[in-house]
Amino acid sequence: MNKATPLAIWAYLVAAALVQVSLATLSIGLASAVVIVMILGLGATEIGGIAAVFMHLRWEPKSVVAIAAASVFFAVLAVVLFLGSIGH
Repeated sequence: MNKATPLAIWAYLVAAALVQVSLATLSIGLASAVVIVMILGLGATEIGGIAAVFMHLRWEPKSVVAIAAASVFFAVLAVVLFLGSIGH
């Protein structure tokens, strides 16, 4: 990993967070479901960047990466199920 990679990931995290805030606060004419999917997609790419670079999962054995991926999957599943139960 070169020295520019953490800086590039950090810059992406800041830019993605700003885009997420603007999507959540500005009325840009998109359907709310589309905005939610866009925010969740940006969040997923942020998680991937953090896990790969700052948690050094890129250089870990496959079993450790699988455990981390399962943890993220179940966390996202819990959030989706929670959001789905709000409307009922």
